[in-house]
Amino acid sequence: RDHSTGLWHGWFNAGCQTPTSFMHTFQTGAVHAVASDVAGPYGFVDVSVPGELENPMAASDGEGGVLIAYLDHTWPNGSALNLPMPCFGASNGTEAGATPRPSEAAPFPRPLCATLQPESHAPDPKIEGRRLAIARAPSMSGPWTDHYPKISKPNWQADKDGDIECGINPSLAKLPNGTWLLATRYDHPISNRSHLTLATAPSWRGPYTVVSSGLQWTEGVATGGSEDPVVYKNERGYHMIHHDGPHGRHVWSKDGLTWDGYTEPTSSKDQSTDA
Repeated sequence: RDHSTGLWHGWFNAGCQTPTSFMHTFQTGAVHAVASDVAGPYGFVDVSVPGELENPMAASDGEGGVLIAYLDHTWPNGSALNLPMPCFGASNGTEAGATPRPSEAAPFPRPLCATLQPESHAPDPKIEGRRLAIARAPSMSGPWTDHYPKISKPNWQADKDGDIECGINPSLAKLPNGTWLLATRYDHPISNRSHLTLATAPSWRGPYTVVSSGLQWTEGVATGGSEDPVVYKNERGYHMIHHDGPHGRHVWSKDGLTWDGYTEPTSSKDQSTDA
């Protein structure tokens, strides 16, 4: 929230209208919208980060600036899909004022990330990979500069850790001691599908080191299939909202590193299990 104006600001993937008039959310650029009330309605302002990206999450940088953490989908020409429908922040780089992001902006942490395909697309040789990116601006109106922090997992093993270093679906929070917390999700080739993971860094610019994952958390915090974490802090401590497909989950922490949550009965339709 901008306390000087009272307006609420958010950054979102855009809704696009299909030829059949259905609305869908696509992996468009980060669309900036504002509202006078946190519940909306929100009005379009601009496309802060053009190109194709996923899950933009805003945070304060603690120095008066604004951060948008997102999962970057890199294409050879720096732009992305040509969507055959009207969209806010259309990811084909044709929106007013858009500047395609460079495809050689930073090295990928592992070859796996350089070839990682978005789940919503059929395999496409034009996609050069997915990785964590953080855009920073001195104010909510920009200008925005992209950064590509490194994530590393000590003793990384392909058969257990998968794409844990790619930074999928990121969310940032700053701990009281100045350490930055990065929550993401990752996939690996063993049971229970995706899991959540936490990494820390001395600065939002990184480098980030993985410190824990859903495989190590207590029962009820993160089940197999968990993704889309959103981390925030209030007077009671740290909170994380995420989902595992059939369930939305709210879990909590005093220090941002050790988490607790409710254990729920597994329904016949829920194929996930507590990690």
